Amino acid sequence: MPKWGKYKKCYRNEWETDPELKTWIAAVTGDDSKARCKYCNTEIRAQLNDLKEHGATKKHKSRCAPSVKSFAVPVGSGVGQNTVKDDQKRRELRIATYVACHTSINAVQDLSDILQEEMGAFKMHRTKCTAVITSVLAPHFREELKADIGESPYSLYLDETTDISVNKLLCICVKYRSQKHNRFVSTYLGLVNLLTADAQGISDAIVSFLSECGLDIKNMVGIATDGASVMVRKNHSVFTLLKQKQPSLQLIRCVCHSLDIVAHKAMQLLPSNLDYMIRETYNWFAHSAKRQSDYSSVYKTINDGGCPLKFISPSSTHWLVISDCIERILEQEDALKLHFSLVSSAEHCYAARLLNEMYSDKSNSLYMHFLRPVLMEIKTVNKYFQLETGDTLGVFRDLDRLYMSTLRRIVKPSVLRMNNDSRLRELDLKSSSLYLSHQDADLGSSFQQQLDASTLAPELKDRISARCFDFLKEVLVQYQMRLPASMEMLRKLELFCPTLVMSKIDRPGVKDLPAEFFSCSVDILESQWRNIALAGFSSNRAIDAFWLEVEAFQDAGGNQCFKDLALGVIRLLTLPISNAHVERAFSQVTLLKDDTRNRMGLRLLSSLMDVRSGLSRNGLTSATFKPPRQLLARFDSSMY
Repeated sequence: MPKWGKYKKCYRNEWETDPELKTWIAAVTGDDSKARCKYCNTEIRAQLNDLKEHGATKKHKSRCAPSVKSFAVPVGSGVGQNTVKDDQKRRELRIATYVACHTSINAVQDLSDILQEEMGAFKMHRTKCTAVITSVLAPHFREELKADIGESPYSLYLDETTDISVNKLLCICVKYRSQKHNRFVSTYLGLVNLLTADAQGISDAIVSFLSECGLDIKNMVGIATDGASVMVRKNHSVFTLLKQKQPSLQLIRCVCHSLDIVAHKAMQLLPSNLDYMIRETYNWFAHSAKRQSDYSSVYKTINDGGCPLKFISPSSTHWLVISDCIERILEQEDALKLHFSLVSSAEHCYAARLLNEMYSDKSNSLYMHFLRPVLMEIKTVNKYFQLETGDTLGVFRDLDRLYMSTLRRIVKPSVLRMNNDSRLRELDLKSSSLYLSHQDADLGSSFQQQLDASTLAPELKDRISARCFDFLKEVLVQYQMRLPASMEMLRKLELFCPTLVMSKIDRPGVKDLPAEFFSCSVDILESQWRNIALAGFSSNRAIDAFWLEVEAFQDAGGNQCFKDLALGVIRLLTLPISNAHVERAFSQVTLLKDDTRNRMGLRLLSSLMDVRSGLSRNGLTSATFKPPRQLLARFDSSMY
């Protein structure tokens, strides 16, 4: 053994004045054979060489960095030590939240090294960041959502898809009345891996998932789907199987999907070359910089400068995108006509010659001038149903107005006079006696002006008008076929319109109210329905805000005297109006799990969605999110 090992080494007080040691060294109470580092909170053998070696370590130097010197704590104090760890945890939680919202987890590798160099006490790489997201942040937002839903009624948005790894996924979103925010909230709930995509497999997955989330299936009011057969058919569908467990369950077919199908079915009555012309116009420019440059030169020549807008892809996954495609083509019709005229003579290309012939054919232009306002009206209503917030009753009224305005364009005035709105919705639209002739129908002033100014033969003009008339007839037939459930929803909502509720005359009776939404006795419901008209509520508010105010109203005794009535209406308002929210969730899934991250597991994917939706639900961003104290308790070695 070396010579120094024969003697006992003790802590020396003069070390506390040594320039290399005095800022961090301290004695260990009750043990003079060791020294303590204030910054690292570790004990070192009381030997000068050992102390100097510790002072040269990377860990010690990082703790001594200027940004964290204030974290040094005196001997025997544990409070400062906890403060250091809590501050570090908060920093790492906020960085993990930023990564979950904005970038790939792999990016934290270099980001961590930069922050550690600049800040000192920071160390988080890919594994730790993943653990923080999946075991700390995501459970926090899930538990917060569960507590916010509580025992309130809720409805589910359901849709299935296949991700880039060819895994069959069911996305579940939820709509409920939030106690925390006092409004109706639609948010992401979870992703479920489907073993079988039939009705039994999907319904079992839903029931199991709701049980894991702690949500009572008896509180489920309805489900919204895109209308797929496996979801909605009359026999052995997801809806019928869930209805066995919740008899009062309501089914909502997505209005956005239905309106898109309405337009698609009606378009089939127009010449098929219209669809080809729109699709190939986009394809002609989509992948060629030279063609775009040539067209830009033609456009600038005709329009005295300016840059042409990009053409829109007629994608089948975007609702009513055909409306935007037609709008964009008509805005640049003259430039397109000249461009394809030049290209067809300069290039030996069949597609160019065909497109030139189509743009030179005035009938195609007439059809697009007819379609533009019709499809724009449908698209506008479709957008209202995609809104996160808004007047629920108002959007259904807009849908009804769309049907009525289309009806008045082609139906005889005598039919309109002899029938009220309710009977007009139930007309036998296949009866030819209802309709005007196509010469007398309202096909749009822009179309009519273009038709009158054209030099086409009278027979061809008459044929074009007839086909446009048939388009409107098919739109009406499709409305009546695909939207009866929405009209029934409108009928129910109209009963609780604030103006009608506060009216002292012409109010519906209790027997007219949809009993399936109320859990109280008829006597209580009748009493509250009778007295609410005398309570002085404002009738100028949206239906959602009105009934939330009614529920919170208290009488002189502090009792919520209209609670039973209001809760029934809130159950009705909890029903979704479309499936747009779950489609947005799928868009997020596609962005998160792309070609470069195709090995991402379901747990991490769902956790990222939980973090993003949790922040959005609370009106926060990764920059404004402040980790609450209960999150710090989760931040330990058990999260791995």
